[in-house]
Amino acid sequence: MDKIQEFYYHHSSHGSITLHKLLVDKDRREKIILGKYAVPDIAQGNIDFFDLSYQEIYDESKEIIGDEGIQELFLKHQEEMGQIPLVDHIVGVPYGKRLEVIVKTRGQKGHSVIAGAFTSDPEEEIFPHEDYHNYITIYALGNQSNMGIVYNVTLHNDGMEKIFFDIDKGIAINVPGILHNYIADFNVGFLELF
Repeated sequence: MDKIQEFYYHHSSHGSITLHKLLVDKDRREKIILGKYAVPDIAQGNIDFFDLSYQEIYDESKEIIGDEGIQELFLKHQEEMGQIPLVDHIVGVPYGKRLEVIVKTRGQKGHSVIAGAFTSDPEEEIFPHEDYHNYITIYALGNQSNMGIVYNVTLHNDGMEKIFFDIDKGIAINVPGILHNYIADFNVGFLELF
């Protein structure tokens, strides 16, 4: 059995969510195919793909090629769609290695914690587990290209866990991405998805 290695990295920041560049995106395959083949402005880079929701991309495509054209695109590019992951891969995970990434938070949703009170050097100090709460756990397995294929994303809230992505069970529920910054501007967060 492989030795388990633990690494801790923590820093002071506040996170807000983004609803278009999702951590788990159940519609990613369709969005990419429509953006690549149906909407010239996206294909040519005139519109940032991540600034548009699936509904906006679908509506734009419908105006250009209609509902039948959209369904024909999905059928024509079915093999390509099957190769598009619903969750981005993690670069640099060696073949056969399992990776568990646990994103923790110190403050509860909408709660400010003075950053200087807990910022420390992760190489010099022991990680203070008791001060943090599990937020998101991402499980990945390294493939032959040293890419971590994410196979499970679990969210945590007050001792409860809920699976939002499981590649084997066919579970895929949209999870917003996190944008970290140093400004305490709280928007709806992951903990409210339960």
